[in-house]
Amino acid sequence: MFEQYDLTRKVSDEDYKQILPDLAERFGRLQREARDLDLPVIIVADGWNLSGISTMLHQFVLALDPRLYTYHAASAPNREEEERPFLWRFWLRTPTAGRMAIFDRSWYSRMVAEQVRPEDGGAPERSLHEIVRFERHLTDAGAVVVKLFLHISRDEQARRIERIKKQPAAAFLIDGHEDVRLEHYDLYLPIFEEVIAKTDTPNAPWTVIEAHDRNFTVVRGMSAVVHALEHAIRERRTTVVPRYPAPLQPPSEKRLRLPDPSKHSLSKDEYQEALKRYGERITELQYSLYRERLPLIVVYEGWDAAGKGGAIMRLTRRLNPRICQVEPVGPPNEDESRHHYLWRFWRDLPKKGHVAVFDRSWYGRVLVERVEGLSSPAEVGRAYGEINEFEEAVVDWGAVLVKFWLHIDREEQLRRFIDREEDRERQWKITPEDWRNRSRWDIYAALVAEMLERTDTKAAPWTVISSNDKRYARVEGLQTIVERVERALR
Repeated sequence: MFEQYDLTRKVSDEDYKQILPDLAERFGRLQREARDLDLPVIIVADGWNLSGISTMLHQFVLALDPRLYTYHAASAPNREEEERPFLWRFWLRTPTAGRMAIFDRSWYSRMVAEQVRPEDGGAPERSLHEIVRFERHLTDAGAVVVKLFLHISRDEQARRIERIKKQPAAAFLIDGHEDVRLEHYDLYLPIFEEVIAKTDTPNAPWTVIEAHDRNFTVVRGMSAVVHALEHAIRERRTTVVPRYPAPLQPPSEKRLRLPDPSKHSLSKDEYQEALKRYGERITELQYSLYRERLPLIVVYEGWDAAGKGGAIMRLTRRLNPRICQVEPVGPPNEDESRHHYLWRFWRDLPKKGHVAVFDRSWYGRVLVERVEGLSSPAEVGRAYGEINEFEEAVVDWGAVLVKFWLHIDREEQLRRFIDREEDRERQWKITPEDWRNRSRWDIYAALVAEMLERTDTKAAPWTVISSNDKRYARVEGLQTIVERVERALR
């Protein structure tokens, strides 16, 4: 693939002095326009060692308002990052709406450095698939992703290595860096070609820059970014983003067969015995998970007043708080709302061997946001696939993912609402929002049925628990977690 590029391309010093000021002025103006349009921009600069990435990016930032961009120099993961999925640290560095993130090397360089052995014959397909998925999630949500690969020949890299060796102040660029040895060039050439070919997508295409000449590299790279921003800004200016009205009736007559929540119950003695048995087993299993460095993620969804809080308490009482976190999920705050909706859930993933319990979750995207008119039909349609892919990535990383829907009937919910209103100690649990959601029961029922059907996957199946009887629901949840963890540890 690289043989098609003309490495003799140059821009003279005279032409460079004429071209760059206008190009830089356009770049700076487009950065401000992207800010005004809440357009997140991601610039990825990758390439061969000593190909001039930092030199090119230095000219980029001279044209930009430093208050509106963040510069990330990719490096080996720190201890915190090693405990999370590979893309976790890059998700966290994605920009908010209206800001720019510049990656001086990126997930591509780190994937090659951390996961690729040339003798194995290429880049891992799963990693390439996850990267394509990551970029698609960002661009589908409106981000602009510009990817630049700086290409130089083996001979040119050799000349630059020799030049640096004669400059003691610059020797740190090659001392101790195994990946700048010339024999590695031939090993990694087919790998870089494969990575570019398999991740060159319509939504996030690569621009390969012939980088022998510094002037040409800067002009070509900045021009590619400017053209991408001009196109994205034109598109954004012609796109109307309306608020979508809440459904006035159930969007579908389709219903899944849910268990009758009134047909399952436990006596007090049965409950106490089972609670003790499964609680003790969960206490044992958490340390097995810790030793094996397997993360556990438990998601509780369900009707208002279905007993999520009580179920979570019976679980977490048996867990060591040093390795367990509970994430209560409500409306996103200002910073979270200016990121991709999955950003805050990537952020809150547990370390290897730790436990994360989500009291509600990413499923708000296809439930409450849909009912409140905060997500468009197109966004909801994408969200089902994005959620499935997010959960698949988490499970591929090694997590044990357990998802519960706590199901009660309408009459039981009304009884619990009234009990809360009449109990001064529990009145804080009931709000006008709960009554408003109850008035939309039929709408939510249809959306829940669709959600369960479209996100019940082999990697992340749902467990629907009959929850009219709180004792039964709590024990059923604990038993399910025990069984899923035991299966993962076998």
